Parts: sequence; structure tokens; C-alpha cells
Amino acid sequence: SSGINAEWPLRPGGAWGYKCCRALQKQAYCTGAASRTGADVPLKAPEPEPTNNVDRSRSLMEMHADKMVEVRKEKKQKIQDDIENPLAREQRLKQVLADLDAKSAKEKEEGLDERKRSYNSMVDIVEPTEDEMEAYKLRKHMAADPMAGFSGDKT
Repeated sequence: SSGINAEWPLRPGGAWGYKCCRALQKQAYCTGAASRTGADVPLKAPEPEPTNNVDRSRSLMEMHADKMVEVRKEKKQKIQDDIENPLAREQRLKQVLADLDAKSAKEKEEGLDERKRSYNSMVDIVEPTEDEMEAYKLRKHMAADPMAGFSGDKT
């Protein structure tokens, strides 16, 4: 076959290629005779560089378990610190509550409403901290609480 798209099986090792441009990829863009220089040598993919920062001696499960142990230790330490210094915990919660009040007042002032937010407005939202979650739980009105009617807070 003498056509432009004829196969070119006369490669070292029997590799397939096009006769016109000696391209090694099927459906490749043909550049004609200009690409024939060095086309007899098949191109090899570069060897991936080894990453030195990955410890391959341990599995992902082991690494995750170690990380979870560290997280538990940090939580226990924080709880212990809160037990030893309850005044600091109260101050931290008061600060978080004040920040939440300021944020809600700012939203009311600007007329922002949950139903009127723009399409991609939630992109920069981050996960709430433990202190923010605790402040939310302190403020949350529990309808099932039998003493809820006796509280002075009507929010």
C-alpha cells in the first residue's frame, strides 16, 4: 500500500507507525516529511521522579490512625486546660458569642438574608470551630426542654 495513511510496520521491534510522517500515535496530526528526522527512534515516556517526602514503609491506614491519635491527644489537652482554667473557657465563649452577635447585626444592617444570597457566596465558608459549635449549642432554643418556658431569654 502506497497511500499516505498506509501503515509502516518496518519499525525496529515491530512497532506500528504511519508511513508518511512516521508518527507513532494513531490519529496523530500529520506533519509530513518535516517530522521524519529522528522518527526512527521511538520516544519513551520520562521516568517519574521519586518523591522523597512520602514514607512508603507505612500504609495509609497506619498514617491515618497516627493522625487520629494526635487529634485525640489535642482534644484531651484542650479539655484538661478548660478544666484547669474555666475562666479562660468562659472568656473564649464570650468572645465567640460577641463575634456571632456582631456578624448577625452586620447582616441585618446590610439587609442580607439567607434567601437572597448570591450564587457562589458559600465558596469561602469554612468549617465552624469547636468554640463556635459550643456557642451555637448554648444559644439554640430547645423546644423539647421542659424548662424552656421558664428561661428569661425569649430569642
